[in-house]
Amino acid sequence: MLFVLPRTGTALRVLLLLLLLGSTHLATAFPLARLLSPFVPKGLLPERPERPDLLQHDDVIVLHEDGSSTVMKEWDLTNMYLHAEQVEKQVAQAMAAAAAAAANASAHDRRRSDTSLGVENSRRHHDHGPGGCEASDELQLVTDNTLLDWDKEMSRVISAEGGPSTITLQSGFSLSDSQTYTAYAEFAPIKALLNLGLATSSTTTWTTINTQTWSFSVPAGQFGIIVSQPIVRRRTGFLLYGCTDDWQRSAFEDNRYFNASAGGFDWPKGTIRLCNSTEYPIPFCRGVGYHQ
Repeated sequence: MLFVLPRTGTALRVLLLLLLLGSTHLATAFPLARLLSPFVPKGLLPERPERPDLLQHDDVIVLHEDGSSTVMKEWDLTNMYLHAEQVEKQVAQAMAAAAAAAANASAHDRRRSDTSLGVENSRRHHDHGPGGCEASDELQLVTDNTLLDWDKEMSRVISAEGGPSTITLQSGFSLSDSQTYTAYAEFAPIKALLNLGLATSSTTTWTTINTQTWSFSVPAGQFGIIVSQPIVRRRTGFLLYGCTDDWQRSAFEDNRYFNASAGGFDWPKGTIRLCNSTEYPIPFCRGVGYHQ
């Protein structure tokens, strides 16, 4: 079948030729379009991004437990951030209420006051404590929540003061499950009680490696750092041990993450994003502190 192109300008004749070749969308005719680009005015041909893998400053990578990942905009996660902040306030209030109740209760009434607050207890008895007193160790679980954790660094801070810059995930940054408590809980039997009561026997550590090269664009005039905000199961409460009429008391916090693997990249389930600011050090995007 013979097609005759009208006598028109070169640019229009080229565009008509592309359409006749079966391209209903110029983006599907890249090889030929690129070949003919010198003859077509700038702006008529589709532009291919120079860095299709480059994420924008407001993009957020979401890692899922099934190994998949999605990219969302920061504002799409507003509810997750608000939920995490509300949970943190509730945890602080619950811990303060439990501590106040224990301080005001007698030894005889202490467990009853704990139960009224919804505290779960794990207890271990001793025949004799110091000086022959009745002794026991007890774990009181006050809160158990799943929320978005604070910023965890996955790169160094860079400056884009001279113009837009690119920052890439860097190797060697680690994140681990954790337990924190006061010095009273350094005794091995108490640490064993904590692990037994929370059913935790091991700690997992994740470390960034070079198998994944997510990159973000840092806007001109700003500082940027790549951070993770993992999903964490956070349990808080108190360890009580020693003589039951004069217990030693230690607050504890246990953090456990959920493993995810995206494209061979092992890291906890949650988000990976750029944290950027015109200020240096960079204020945390989630949590309290600074990146520097």
